[in-house]
Amino acid sequence: MSNDPGKVFEQDFQISSGEHDDISLDRLRDPMGGAKGIQNICDFIVFTSPWQFFLELKSRQGNTLNFKEITDTQYLGLLKKSAKKNVIPGILVDYRDYEEVYFVHIQDCYRLREVEGKKSLHIKDVREIGIQLVGHKKRVRFTYDVLPFLKELGRVHGS
Repeated sequence: MSNDPGKVFEQDFQISSGEHDDISLDRLRDPMGGAKGIQNICDFIVFTSPWQFFLELKSRQGNTLNFKEITDTQYLGLLKKSAKKNVIPGILVDYRDYEEVYFVHIQDCYRLREVEGKKSLHIKDVREIGIQLVGHKKRVRFTYDVLPFLKELGRVHGS
């Protein structure tokens, strides 16, 4: 098992999602540094009827996620997916120091970055525009209430 906080977050999310029959989850292969030309737009493709989610998971110490930490492939690929009906793409950010996890729709990232000129996703902004994924800490690892979270994303962002 990895001690990398980002990998632990991904594992906890994957395990929590696998506990539901109503969730189909695919973990995309994670090549280190775009090895052999492989570049994915996200970490997970998730389906719960009638929505499909494209989720890039990021884990951060402190209160910000710099937009530079989202690759062009991820950013542009997720933006392209946002034009599709019943597809909800975005960034799922684990703010470790706060033990809070939020989904930010890629269109909100676009607005903050391109329109407002922000350089990062600060937790104060994310608390206002994001949707929280509730987690339950068990010593050091988390379990997440994924199904109610996905239903809330669909209610708010579904087309």
